[in-house]
Amino acid sequence: MVLTYAGPDPAGQKLRRRQAGCDRYCSGQRSPSNEKLECDEFPMASTLEGGFKATRMCIPASQNSKFQGPFINCLIEFYDIQPGQRFVVRMVSCSATGAKMRRRDDTANSSDDPTVQTNSDGTLTLVSNTTQWIPYPQRANPSDTGGTGFVVIPLGNATQGSYNTTLSFSSLDGLQHLAIVDSDGFAYWSAQGLNSFSSTPTLPQISFNVSAGDIDLVLAAAASSRVSVSAAILATVTPRPSSGARPLAPLAGGLGDRALAVLGVVVALAGGLGLLL
Repeated sequence: MVLTYAGPDPAGQKLRRRQAGCDRYCSGQRSPSNEKLECDEFPMASTLEGGFKATRMCIPASQNSKFQGPFINCLIEFYDIQPGQRFVVRMVSCSATGAKMRRRDDTANSSDDPTVQTNSDGTLTLVSNTTQWIPYPQRANPSDTGGTGFVVIPLGNATQGSYNTTLSFSSLDGLQHLAIVDSDGFAYWSAQGLNSFSSTPTLPQISFNVSAGDIDLVLAAAASSRVSVSAAILATVTPRPSSGARPLAPLAGGLGDRALAVLGVVVALAGGLGLLL
């Protein structure tokens, strides 16, 4: 299938998510292992082909906002995919033969949900300190160095509005790229070269806006090898006044609680470059 990267297009993403019918489609649902389920749509809303013709299903958060969003963002950054550039997604295998359940420390449960408090002035205070290691599927690392993945911290279902956020890490060692992303791979904030923050594990306050509701965000830190890092997020959220319109939703892909490595998808840029997704 040939898809077209839409680029940073919040209004377009919002419309395509609504057209796909992902709005609250998986609200309140959990997997047999008690993991939060999120809406998966394909083609994803970060492509111009997303929208009315997209298919949808509910899949675990570890395969959606915690994996596919950061992974798509990584591919966009690594291959410098530009708005309007076409790429090919080709299924090369969909056999679940020999698939294994993920180890429990690679998945999630109800304790992942951040704590959200409503303040007297109408703002929200969001606190999240649950970190997880999400590995790349076999052979899916775009740089082919092997053994890489993401440290992710869930920010939960997004509130439309402005976020002022403080990030604290036990260490920045081994972390290469930091981004706050949704399940379409759209980055609301990102930082390359974390050594620019010196050795201080508390990063300067960052601000970003969310224009689409009913979409899950994560803080994702790419790492060259499995790392053990603790982190915390403290955010003050100023909600945007409701316009009366219904909120929207996310994307993804996966096989329920099975390991993602059983899926093989080749993504090829228009020039012939291919990679395994």
